Amino acid sequence: MQFNHINHQVIEHNGNPLFVLIPYQEYLQKFQFPLKEVYFPHEVVESIALADKTTIQAWREYRNLSAKEVALSIGLSEAKYLQIEKMKVISDNQLLAKIAVALNVEVEQLTLED
Repeated sequence: MQFNHINHQVIEHNGNPLFVLIPYQEYLQKFQFPLKEVYFPHEVVESIALADKTTIQAWREYRNLSAKEVALSIGLSEAKYLQIEKMKVISDNQLLAKIAVALNVEVEQLTLED
């Protein structure tokens, strides 16, 4: 009979599982650490928090770009881009990636949770 070695330990209280301990290296692999740090300049955070601007609008203004410049670089009309810029959440990952390139930021810097 062959036994598989289990590297996990379950901690229970009154018969109910509360925690599972796993080896540290397995933890790092499963959760893909180290996590990428996301940087937000003070001006961007201030625009979002105090001026109630969307993250995309705050970054565009921080980069000193016009809405027309960004719209042209991603292949949209200025009017359509401005509609998108006002949205709090954008679920189109391809569009977010294009906007991130136009603003010279990481996608994660555009998806700040409110």
